Amino acid sequence: MTEWLRGRSVFQRVALALMVLFIAGAIASYFSGGTSTFGFLTLALIVGYIGFRKELLWRVRNRLLVTYFLFGVVPIFLIALSLMYTAELLFGQFATQRVRRELKAKIGSVRSAAQNLSLATSHGANSELLDGIRHQVPNLAAIVQTNGDTLRFPGDAVFQTIPPWIAPGFADLFESAGRYYIGANVRDGKTEAFAFLPLDSQILASLTPGVVSIGPVVRGNARIEVEFRAGSSIAVVENHVRKEVAPSRLPPSRGWWDVPIAGMLIRNVQTSSGKEDILLPLISRPSLLVTGGMSTQMTSIAISLLFIVGGLFLIVWKLCPCFLA
Repeated sequence: MTEWLRGRSVFQRVALALMVLFIAGAIASYFSGGTSTFGFLTLALIVGYIGFRKELLWRVRNRLLVTYFLFGVVPIFLIALSLMYTAELLFGQFATQRVRRELKAKIGSVRSAAQNLSLATSHGANSELLDGIRHQVPNLAAIVQTNGDTLRFPGDAVFQTIPPWIAPGFADLFESAGRYYIGANVRDGKTEAFAFLPLDSQILASLTPGVVSIGPVVRGNARIEVEFRAGSSIAVVENHVRKEVAPSRLPPSRGWWDVPIAGMLIRNVQTSSGKEDILLPLISRPSLLVTGGMSTQMTSIAISLLFIVGGLFLIVWKLCPCFLA
């Protein structure tokens, strides 16, 4: 072994050392949960091929083996890699669509509560009945204004009056004093009811329990980094401060194929000065998304994508003999 190394050039020794270091680093990173070194490993393999290409191709047998490898093994690897990335993107969209649907349903429940409060108040309902309507949605707070009087449920709610920039008919997310809420404002004649719900970790966890883990709200002007690694997490960098968003309240993996899937939901929120975007980091697993149910729209998209990919492979398979002839 020592004599063989002495017979190598300096570039070959450097290439061999790089390959050993990068392979060892990739193995250590995999078991320690560090960042992926796949790109560095690919670079090391390319450098190693350049350094030892004469040793690999100096015989006809070796050339045939390399040819068989390039035409037989590499295409299979590339197809599997493309399918893996396609599946990650597809399941990420499934997770985003699931959270978007549940968030829309939560906004609808807050709007319904505001409508019921406004309708009941306009018909002369007492405070106990109004408070009972409010309790139909957990953690809901409300403000009702009618004939110059203001009713608050509960009395120590975050808002003591209806924000002037929340117009009647509003039903969506809004921001106030750095905190985010789900709110709805409904007016019925002279009665106006404003219901709101804090968009905190408890509410986010109740949207898709056991299916999609939702991280804390991130402002849209933050720089987002998504890293796929062992025990996957999403790294959020905001104002040069790095925060790790780890999956929580998710069942364990069912196998090597049940890898974490990261996604990001973008929402528009109302503020006192206008509109702004927020981001919701999402983490799930393929098994949870499949067993948790998929909407008809997302199923149609998945089937269409499979037909498109299958058609492309069929076209390439048909055209290959023409190019090789």
